[in-house]
Amino acid sequence: MKVLGIDIGTNSIGFCQMDLFNIKAFSIDLSNIKSHKARRYEIKSRLCFDFSCENNPDFIVVESVRLFHHNFINLDAIKRLGGIIYLIVDFYNCPVYQIDTRSWKKIILGSSKVEKDYSTIYIKGKYDIIGNNDLADSVCLAECGMIINHYREKFKRIE
Repeated sequence: MKVLGIDIGTNSIGFCQMDLFNIKAFSIDLSNIKSHKARRYEIKSRLCFDFSCENNPDFIVVESVRLFHHNFINLDAIKRLGGIIYLIVDFYNCPVYQIDTRSWKKIILGSSKVEKDYSTIYIKGKYDIIGNNDLADSVCLAECGMIINHYREKFKRIE
């Protein structure tokens, strides 16, 4: 079983493809890329280069986006999440599931109330991977997807 974990941040996107024997993770810094077309090109070219189409995941796990922040709807997050999911589903043509941040943190890190940097410490210790928070969260999301059978009720399929 191959799982692709994706964490969409404000300035970067973390990707992690994991199976029983391998793990491959990277993040894309999008803070300097202003046009949507250039962002799509960067994401698609990195996916083609790093995760070839022959290695299609069985499913994708993304983190649920908090739609409200200080009583305002976060429209930018909604656009980013919708765009990236559409691009990746079109690229891989496989099911996409979302999981709440608190749920995957409790499953993988042991508590839903851990600090933001705890996932980077976790992946450094377990996988010897050093990266930003988005990369670390994508690794945790992929690991959470690997144990989906035990926690299927925590995942919501995106149609």
